[in-house]
Amino acid sequence: MIEDIKITIPREHHYDLILLLSGGVDSTLLAIAMKELDVDFMAVTFHASGYIPTDLKIARKTCRNLNIYHEEIAFETDVESIVNSIPRLTTLGAKTKTDYECFYPMLNVYDTYGGSTFVSGLGCDGLFAISKKACIHYKDKPWELSRSLVNNPRYCQRVLHKAMCKETYSEHVMPYLDERVYSKVIGRTWTELNKPKQKNLIYESAKEYFEEFGYPKHTNYQKGDSGIDSSFHSLVDSKYNLAGSKSSLGVINQIRKENKYERLDLRS
Repeated sequence: MIEDIKITIPREHHYDLILLLSGGVDSTLLAIAMKELDVDFMAVTFHASGYIPTDLKIARKTCRNLNIYHEEIAFETDVESIVNSIPRLTTLGAKTKTDYECFYPMLNVYDTYGGSTFVSGLGCDGLFAISKKACIHYKDKPWELSRSLVNNPRYCQRVLHKAMCKETYSEHVMPYLDERVYSKVIGRTWTELNKPKQKNLIYESAKEYFEEFGYPKHTNYQKGDSGIDSSFHSLVDSKYNLAGSKSSLGVINQIRKENKYERLDLRS
């Protein structure tokens, strides 16, 4: 898989080349591929302000191991900052709870590094069908899920990324959603993709590295110790919850109604 990933990495680009590096194996494999290609790039990891999550600790270690220049960028988690971001997120095309939570940290990334060419591991989870729903319904044919996700422009907030790239004159490359990469999962069962290691194709692609430095267990960044999910849930107990909603999306929808955004769409 790593050789297929290398094909998708821009060799020539007009702007800075930035790898959005998390603590996951997806972006770690991208880092390895980019180092092997000897392209000039830097890594950036975003995290909640005043907090060092597991993701950031692993990203730091990865950059030390591979000798990659690394910058860290914090996003604010207070209610006012989140509320102030809702108009912009809505205008960009956010609709669901996942859209708002997952793209919120990206606003700061694009604003800070706008004009760059970004490379990220977005979309990899869908290729390996690792969600509970996928394990139940797509265990024998996980590629059916992969195809549906790759063809869905809203998967991984690609609609929002496209809009933000246009706004900031940036580019965003997502190798795992490139046909040359995701075609490698076609015809493989869930067991073949995830045994003996979860996302086994990734493990085998850089086995020597992962055996030496460890193979991190998958976590859901949105709901892990990143602070994103809990920060948005604080909207429920805020002064902005005038209708007594029990979910953060309910409060977001109240704010959207109040501001009468042109792209109002309350479907979740």
